[in-house]
Amino acid sequence: MANVVLSNPMKTPCEFSHNTRRYAWHLRMGGYCHFDSPPTNGLHRHGYYECCFVLDGTGTHTHESVVYPLKKGDIFLSKPDVLHEISSWDTQDLQLLFVAFEINRLGDNAAAEPGDGLLEAIFTDKHAMIRTAQHKLMPYLTMLDRNYSSAKAAQCVVEAFFFDCLSCLVGKQACRSERDEPQDQLGRIIRYVETHVSQPIKVAELTRAVGISERSMRRLIQRELGCTLGELVLERRMQYAGPQLLMHFKVEEVAERMGYPYPSQLTRDFKRYYGISPKAYQLKHAGRLKP
Repeated sequence: MANVVLSNPMKTPCEFSHNTRRYAWHLRMGGYCHFDSPPTNGLHRHGYYECCFVLDGTGTHTHESVVYPLKKGDIFLSKPDVLHEISSWDTQDLQLLFVAFEINRLGDNAAAEPGDGLLEAIFTDKHAMIRTAQHKLMPYLTMLDRNYSSAKAAQCVVEAFFFDCLSCLVGKQACRSERDEPQDQLGRIIRYVETHVSQPIKVAELTRAVGISERSMRRLIQRELGCTLGELVLERRMQYAGPQLLMHFKVEEVAERMGYPYPSQLTRDFKRYYGISPKAYQLKHAGRLKP
């Protein structure tokens, strides 16, 4: 990618492999790239797929001599061993998040497993080179920059992001909804909590959205993350509340933004998580407060 990698999106490093009966795939979460100086990564090729999500700005992707315009919210693919170039010469403001992956076919006769439809579509070139995916993929950005209690939890989030990237490129003919393995269910639980972090989490609605019983969900969270559902929700809310307090928001304003009916409830949860009150937290980090 570009010469400048702004940061790694996963605070827990994430690179892993997985085998189904038909495919072996290896995934590495890449980084954030800003195409300003230089505004291009030059014509190059590599032996793996690269899936890029445009976070901001505009530019172009030249792939097999075809030039694709890029804008915020686009998802696009670079194929193995194909000359390609990403650039932002006109605006020099293109920002990307990329995932590198490899796919190897193991056999055609084995029974299909969850996810094989998407891998098959990518492997056999039955996909678009570029699609708009802002609403589907943007919610992942906060999840990809979290501290997780285990590498497996981080892997679940990255895997969910990866397959949603593929589903955007492939379309409806091979959707992720067929995936119902425990790790995928955990990824959907985490994503639901993230996207409803400022609302009361209703267990019945969560289990219905994920397609799992309440008992199985609670056991899955405890086994994979080592915490309860309530602790997971608390952690996500507090990871949103802390930075907002460092941006000069009042406790009352943060409570309202986070869906708390009363500031005292936010204060109670904040002290439970951070060990100090919101106002004490602001005083402790006064030097980091953003104007």
